[in-house]
Amino acid sequence: MHALYKLEPVVDIPEYEGLATAASCCSVLGHLRAAWDFTPGWSDDDGWDVVSLTDRWVPWEVEGIVRPWNDYPCINLTVPAMSRMAVTGLRDMLEANGELLPLQSTIGEYFAYNVTTILNPVEVANSRINWMRKPDTASTIDRYAVQAELFEGRSIFRLSLLPTSLFVTRPFVDRIRDAKLNGFNPILVWPLPDGADWWELEKKRQKARERKAAAFRKRFGKNADRPPLDPLD
Repeated sequence: MHALYKLEPVVDIPEYEGLATAASCCSVLGHLRAAWDFTPGWSDDDGWDVVSLTDRWVPWEVEGIVRPWNDYPCINLTVPAMSRMAVTGLRDMLEANGELLPLQSTIGEYFAYNVTTILNPVEVANSRINWMRKPDTASTIDRYAVQAELFEGRSIFRLSLLPTSLFVTRPFVDRIRDAKLNGFNPILVWPLPDGADWWELEKKRQKARERKAAAFRKRFGKNADRPPLDPLD
């Protein structure tokens, strides 16, 4: 079955604290310039595109109170970043659709990920879109209608209408589950039942996660050495 998910890190549970760029990294002008490249830009003439970072990448120094089982901590909440375990389990999908970029850290082995695949499966006429710059750039999409055949065989990508968001398909989500990776939050945006709102469904899911995490914390303590949630809770 085809399905489209918006990929986010888990941010509503305290045990899933993410990475941050270290002060020494932020003071280096070249690193700051590279950081902007993770957010695609566009112009009136040329549209937007993803900049390749591999040839000029200087590993960022990152820090944070990241638990060893958080496989998708991300950097400053915005730059995708994954653990060595996640890269091992997802490598073929990741390398087919982007660039894995090593990071410097004293708390574990992590990689930034620059997604370079861009797809355009959204049916604009049948979707509910809030436009930033019509007809090519959306700020948000409240209701998705898509042509599934246009992401057939793809696992992780950007939508041309939403350049700063990442999307994944069912095989990617299945791989996360099979590899028992934690910290990934794939939010189902298509297909949905008639009248359903993906964000309202996600808010209910978030509340359920918070209840489960609170129950786990009460039973095992806030410093337990295992994740408070099962993968994809």
